Amino acid sequence: MSSHRGARYLAPENTLEAFETAIAYGVDVLETDVRRSADGVYVVIHDTTVDRTTDGTGPVDGFTLAELKELDASQVDGQDWSALYPDGATIPTLEEVAALARDHGVGLELDMKVAGVDVQLEVADLVARHGILEQSIFNHFDIPVSQRYPDAEFIYNRGGEPYATVERPGALYALATATEYDVFGSRFDKFTVGDLNQIHDACGRTAAHSYDFNASSFNGADGLEAEREVLRAMRQLRMGAQTDQPDLAAQELSGPVHTELIVGPADATPGRLAMTLEEVVDGSTHKQGVARVELEDGTAGWVHSWNEGLVRTDGLDVPQAINADAIPADLRAAGFDHISDPDAHDGVLYVPIEQGDYAAMDQKVVLFDPATLQPLPDAPVLTLPISHIAWLSVTQAPGEDPVIWTTSDFTDVTTVQRFWVRGDHTVEPIEADPLAGIELDTTLQRVQGGDVDADGTLWISTDDAGNRLFAVDPSTGATTQVGSMGHLRAGGPANLTGPAPADGYAKAEGEGIDATPLSSGDVHTLAIDAVRGVSHFAHFAHRSVMPAVPDGHACLVNAGNGAPIPHADLGGGVTTGPDGCAAIPAGADPAFVGHDGALPAGQHPLYRAHAHNDYEPHDTNRRPLLDALDHGFTSIEVDVYLVGDQLVVGHDYDDLRPGRTLQTAYLDPLRDRVNRFGGVYRADEQRFQLMIDVKTEAESTWAALDRVLADYDDIVVAQSYDEVLVDRPVQVIISGNRARSTMEGQAVLYANYDGRIPGDLDESVPAAFISMNSQNYSHLGWDGEGQPTAAQQATLREAVDRSHAAGRTTRFWASPHDERVWQWLYDAGSDWINADDLGRLETFLRAQGD
Repeated sequence: MSSHRGARYLAPENTLEAFETAIAYGVDVLETDVRRSADGVYVVIHDTTVDRTTDGTGPVDGFTLAELKELDASQVDGQDWSALYPDGATIPTLEEVAALARDHGVGLELDMKVAGVDVQLEVADLVARHGILEQSIFNHFDIPVSQRYPDAEFIYNRGGEPYATVERPGALYALATATEYDVFGSRFDKFTVGDLNQIHDACGRTAAHSYDFNASSFNGADGLEAEREVLRAMRQLRMGAQTDQPDLAAQELSGPVHTELIVGPADATPGRLAMTLEEVVDGSTHKQGVARVELEDGTAGWVHSWNEGLVRTDGLDVPQAINADAIPADLRAAGFDHISDPDAHDGVLYVPIEQGDYAAMDQKVVLFDPATLQPLPDAPVLTLPISHIAWLSVTQAPGEDPVIWTTSDFTDVTTVQRFWVRGDHTVEPIEADPLAGIELDTTLQRVQGGDVDADGTLWISTDDAGNRLFAVDPSTGATTQVGSMGHLRAGGPANLTGPAPADGYAKAEGEGIDATPLSSGDVHTLAIDAVRGVSHFAHFAHRSVMPAVPDGHACLVNAGNGAPIPHADLGGGVTTGPDGCAAIPAGADPAFVGHDGALPAGQHPLYRAHAHNDYEPHDTNRRPLLDALDHGFTSIEVDVYLVGDQLVVGHDYDDLRPGRTLQTAYLDPLRDRVNRFGGVYRADEQRFQLMIDVKTEAESTWAALDRVLADYDDIVVAQSYDEVLVDRPVQVIISGNRARSTMEGQAVLYANYDGRIPGDLDESVPAAFISMNSQNYSHLGWDGEGQPTAAQQATLREAVDRSHAAGRTTRFWASPHDERVWQWLYDAGSDWINADDLGRLETFLRAQGD
């Protein structure tokens, strides 16, 4: 979803207020018009003059930036927005819009209104500098931009009437398979189904205009309803949309925006993490760390480390210096064989070098010149009395000696250790260190990288604990997860290079981190290694975007990205202001409630609700996974077919659609929620159950499932036949055609087995392997009329009691949609109530007090 000039029916067009509003409704891309002021600053405004959108007159390039900033941009097309924006609005710079996009993890669609290759390259450099190149789309850009940035995406806007006279047959397929164009735009009515098939068959995407219809007729509708009809058609045709009304588009394309109402007093909380990935050295190397450096000539960049060497790059990741054999010969001869995560301080690069066996208590730190990447002449090697030094960070308080920070051990991190670096380069442990003995959160297993920022926050990256990033308060040991690298698919993002693993996947490790903010914002750098051959570095932006809310106030924000939602009715006559916040009158109880994950505040997930046949292609209003989550369901059933090497979802074979896979429809959205909320639902400590009903041959489908699920081991429970090995928020259960003997023989499983009643009521099989027993409701036989017979009662009672005695839950599929049947199952303790009508079952269970 791309917002055309922001949300120009909700806020003044092409202003920060409009772009912030669009972000609040979950857009992926902000469409911006780029012009240049008289003094050469890139600004965002559509027209050649300021007349239509401000209170001024004259050409845009006739004003300096300072003069443009004096204009009131809240006067658009004769419409006065001052009632909603009493402080007015200004024309933003492209830098300001790019920073806003970066902070919320969205991209820009750049519509160039000024010509020239040099201008285009400068704009592309600006976008790259803010780390949003991969999320952005370039419109009206020339070949030199793609040559400098091969990963940049370009949009093809159809032109000419009729198109058949300017496009040869098959032209769209050819354009989409070529390197020039990734996205296709223009009016919605300029695309036929045949056009879309060409684009989609070549893996291209569309971002057609829905706004062209908001003042004309479509399918008999006018105005707002016309655009609604267009958006519904786009959804059916799997099209992306460029819209003036992101609130309407969000509702029609993806459903209501999940919101959170933050009632003060509340502190600011961490927001989302946005990354761009860059390969700067040989893709086969093992990345180890990264450090921000500033040289004597005033230039800045990053030093990246790998096992044996160092490379320094500039701000655009172009290598400037390299030392491929940076370990001093005497240390290598003594068994010190690899470099870890370094840090720069006061013009010196501190490089930790480890002994591979981790046996000796004397790890080394060598001081390097960050410009030449050579050891400083006559500088002694520092010796730290620890067995492992995966990372170090150097800080210095005024009037004191530098301090080296690191953690106490490699595999069982417990405490931060700190050492003085004295003037003679000797190292002393800090006596009576107030941080000594403070245990870090035990989720920080296998810490690989760390750095202390200017505010004293310790940033840590890990590999074993889901490849995550944490912010640590070293005074208490309290940790906050601020992101996850997850598992990066080789060849997924276009700029991931290096040899592809045999199975097509690369498992990422957060090997090192630098937490130095740049002048352009809170941008940091992370070194990521992939143990199966694809390695790279990433730049990421992390901001506290959830607002701090004073007592007596409330703020409504997008629960996914923290963006404030302005002018929202909270009930009781309370409406949020431009910042998404409002003063709450004493004793008032706002009728509007924010979402807890996907649920209204005060409601909890339904721990007995199972969504049968979650993907229903005949129901055009059904959203796989999302509708069940909006109703609070904690168990979802999805039918899966193995088609080639793809796990495609659909109830019947004829319903299958290309691209609608288990990963895209279920596993990726679940991973996103776990990364944002800590669980599928916010603050939910119970597992979410994903039941996969296998419709194709058991063994081959299980082999494909096993490979795919292993790539989601950061969210999926890992287990053996006998026990849970690593607990995670999502429990996968295999039903339908099941490869039981193969699953029983595996040392590690990322799913367990759906048992049957009565065959699997035996307690001898571990509950870790069979966590649920299922059967067709016909096994019970009561249709809801009258009362169940004694035999029917006994059959149900035996199934529930024996399953519970074995540590398993129960489920009866194909049960009637009848509250009397549901009540019977509920009262008997049958754990999962099976339903297709989500709202009806939710109403029933909430009435039970669930």
